Formats: sequence, structure tokens, C-alpha cells
Amino acid sequence: LTAERNKAEYVGGGIYLENSAKVVEITNSVFDANEANVRGGGLEVQYSARVQLTNTTLENNMAGYAAGVYFTSVLEADPNFRAPLVEPEYENPDLQHCEIHLVECILAGNKGT
Repeated sequence: LTAERNKAEYVGGGIYLENSAKVVEITNSVFDANEANVRGGGLEVQYSARVQLTNTTLENNMAGYAAGVYFTSVLEADPNFRAPLVEPEYENPDLQHCEIHLVECILAGNKGT
């Protein structure tokens, strides 16, 4: 996957993922020279249980803050999160522990404004 020279008005200049699968894996990828006006210039992931970036380069991305990658878990955003998939009171156990892993990644030259 290569995301190069993309621009977002708000967040996730290279790629924006929201309410994605239990596990998001991005491997052998490049996020270069992407831009978002607010955050997550290269990559923004919201509301995922586990994110793993392997052998991925995030460089020369720009954003207001978190220019390379921005990650928000459901628990960070809303500790009372309820997933209305089956019934209103259903709690999603997959989102009780959210984490991000960077394996052999390069983050370089990303700039917050």
C-alpha cells in the first residue's frame, strides 16, 4: 500500500479508518507527504481494538498535530461506549482493550504545524 501526496480537510490525510475490524494490520506500506488540516497527516485510526503497523514508513506527513499517525481507542474517546449491534445495552468485549503496535517501522520528517 502506498499513500502519497493526499490531503484531507480534517483528519487522516493518507488513510482514515473508523469503526474497523477487531484487528487492523498494515504491512509493507508507505505513507509519504500526506496532509491533514487537524491531525493524522499520514494515518488516522479510530475505534479499533488492535492496530499493527509492520515494516511501514510514515514520513514527510503534515498535520496540526500527530502528523505521522493518530490512534484513538473507543475507551479513550468514550469510556461508556455501547455498540448498538444487537440491542441498546450490548457491550462490545473486543473493544475493552485497545492497543497499537509498531514493528520495524520508520517515522521520520513528519511535521505538526
